[in-house]
Amino acid sequence: WNLKAVGADKVWTELKITGRGAVVAMFDSGVNYLHEDLQGNIWRNPGEVPNNGKDDDGNGWVDDLYGFNFRSGTPEVIARGRMQHGTMTSGIVAGSGTGGMVTGVAPGAKLMPLMGWGGTYGAARVHEYALENGADAMNMSFSIPNLGHTRGLWRLMSEHATAAGLVLVSGAGNFQGLPKPVQLRVPEGIPCVIAAGGVDRNLKVPRFVSLGPVEWGSVKFYGDHPMPKGLIKPDVCGFPGAGYPVLAGANKGYIDPNLRIRGNSFSGPHVAGTVALMLSANPDLTAWRVKEILESTAKDLGPKGKDNDTGAGLLNAFVAVKTALTEKAK
Repeated sequence: WNLKAVGADKVWTELKITGRGAVVAMFDSGVNYLHEDLQGNIWRNPGEVPNNGKDDDGNGWVDDLYGFNFRSGTPEVIARGRMQHGTMTSGIVAGSGTGGMVTGVAPGAKLMPLMGWGGTYGAARVHEYALENGADAMNMSFSIPNLGHTRGLWRLMSEHATAAGLVLVSGAGNFQGLPKPVQLRVPEGIPCVIAAGGVDRNLKVPRFVSLGPVEWGSVKFYGDHPMPKGLIKPDVCGFPGAGYPVLAGANKGYIDPNLRIRGNSFSGPHVAGTVALMLSANPDLTAWRVKEILESTAKDLGPKGKDNDTGAGLLNAFVAVKTALTEKAK
């Protein structure tokens, strides 16, 4: 129901677009690329010979066949353990339905698994790798607090990546109990990053979903968006769950019914998948134009206009992709 509610199914059936040709980097905790619903959609480095201990393509990273783990300095990006966070987020972006159920907004897109925990250095390497290896968008389902002026470094990094053509998407976080304006953190609080808020199936904001605004007035070298008004965030909304199926951690299968798994980690991939559909339809869209289209085509849910609860409203993939196609034709 979540894919139908954002109009993804109509993009596939009426517009015949599934995300083919688009690459989404998954900056996450690893991806089980052996899952049958992801196997066919994992990006593969065309210049790398697997497991030969050499940097065949000369990009500085050895054996980076499917991406790279900048935390451990190894090419292994598979998810481990019971909590398959990156596998579930990847399934919402591009789960193909090979095992019987399409879970992905863009089931024809490619996924580039990247890991970079361990500070701003690792994050910078992830952004750099995604750009240099052809990613069109990057999903970031995490939220980092208490960075102080380092927020400015993250913002600079995000602005450079956006200017270079990488569409950045992040869930808005799960911190509604905190005082404003600290509910939205990094990276979702950065102006050029598309922050995905969340609503339930009844289009109401769950009690855990982070709300805006965001302030930048206290950050050196920026000093904009001071409180009390701040920067309006989130930008658009997806569905954080629970209630819809997600990929299981094994090499096949689904968690269905999904009664407990929820969080804005799963709102973000709805948006990232829609971005993949848009860029599949029109690869020439700039990153900032993608954000504008997403906001202008969203279904307004609160007071008229963009607000700090639901942003511009619920994601509308069908109208967003139609708009992308229209602009391609001009």
